[in-house]
Amino acid sequence: YANQTYKVPFEIQPLLVTGDTITVPKTISYNKGYSSTDASDYKVPVVVVAKDATGKIVKTLTADDYTVKYEYVNANKKNGATNEIGDKIQATVTIKNDNYKGFTTVKDNNGQNKTVQNVKVPATNSTEITAKALADNMIKVEPSSYTYTGGNIIPEFYVVDGAIILNEGKASNNDKSEEYEVVSVTNNLNVGTGKVTIKGINDNYSGTASAEFTITAADTSSVKVEIDPQKYTGKSVRPRTFKATLNGNDVTDQFEIVSYGENKEAGKGTVVLKPVDGNKNFTGSNITAEFNIVKEKVTGHFDIYNNQGFKIDPASYEFNYNGNAHTYAKTVLTIDTKKTTAKVSDFEIKYVDNISGKKSSEKGINYGYVYAVAKDGVGFSGDGSNDIVTADGTVIKGVVAKALVRIKSVEFVDKNVSLKNATYAG
Repeated sequence: YANQTYKVPFEIQPLLVTGDTITVPKTISYNKGYSSTDASDYKVPVVVVAKDATGKIVKTLTADDYTVKYEYVNANKKNGATNEIGDKIQATVTIKNDNYKGFTTVKDNNGQNKTVQNVKVPATNSTEITAKALADNMIKVEPSSYTYTGGNIIPEFYVVDGAIILNEGKASNNDKSEEYEVVSVTNNLNVGTGKVTIKGINDNYSGTASAEFTITAADTSSVKVEIDPQKYTGKSVRPRTFKATLNGNDVTDQFEIVSYGENKEAGKGTVVLKPVDGNKNFTGSNITAEFNIVKEKVTGHFDIYNNQGFKIDPASYEFNYNGNAHTYAKTVLTIDTKKTTAKVSDFEIKYVDNISGKKSSEKGINYGYVYAVAKDGVGFSGDGSNDIVTADGTVIKGVVAKALVRIKSVEFVDKNVSLKNATYAG
């Protein structure tokens, strides 16, 4: 048979397209302007893949190989309405290229599933119409950078859709005017990049979106350091403990002592602190903190007089709030401690919270204080029994004597409010 040929015919089988080889997105954003009868307005993206019987050969079809028909499924049918949130869109592919064959699953007369060839193949999954999805670029964080505070930072932000600012709320409120709620604010304590995440609610918007903000280092000059008064010993005094705060937040564990002053005489001593190695929350120079070196602890009391020269009891006397600082006409300090070298002239009289006062247990009455503390360098201090916690949480230590400044709240009634006529301003 030399030099003879024989042509052997073989069949090229088409690749198969089935419902589960047609991929559509799970959801698509609702658009009230689209047709209630023609679901093709949504232009749901479709990816059609064909395979051989073994699944080893896979081919993605092009738009020339098929056409798509879209129909509303009416999964959430409301009085026959279509194109509503919750409805679904079914995509059915019609094969045009003979290299591919479509197959669908149908029930036979016995109710059993069987696969039959069909040029029209509906996708196994449908696409649900959901509220418009939130996007990251809708969240506007302003300002986008914050200085470290020692506490969790909640950034200022708003959410916009085009020109419309969206309303924040809670899904549990069931208030249809509320459009999103805050899911979380993370990485918002230390220096670095924080993130705020929101989600759409009440069928107004769907999905989640996030935006970032930065936290930069605070300057060490903003840190407040408190050291308890130390007892005079005639030798160098070196306290081991201190409390460091930033905006009222405790940051003590972020600092360490690096040196001391001479600290041998009664009066003011010094300690030098720096951020611990590796700390990124602070920048700037080391902190020099002062503390009292005390020779004697003393206590005293006040005698208080009004404008007429009569002695009054501050525990029952009341000032009416007027927006100004309240002070007594005359305050006389007496040292109670026996056998002390302290003199009244070693102390100064001060006021705190004497404008509006600190909230108290008395109805309609707030508290301020008049108090006496030792002047710098004299070597005296209170015994701790008269220490004061102010309205902003500051602790005033070393107080020798104190007395209440009781401030009565003013009742707010209609006659406190006045209006003037105005010119229309558009």
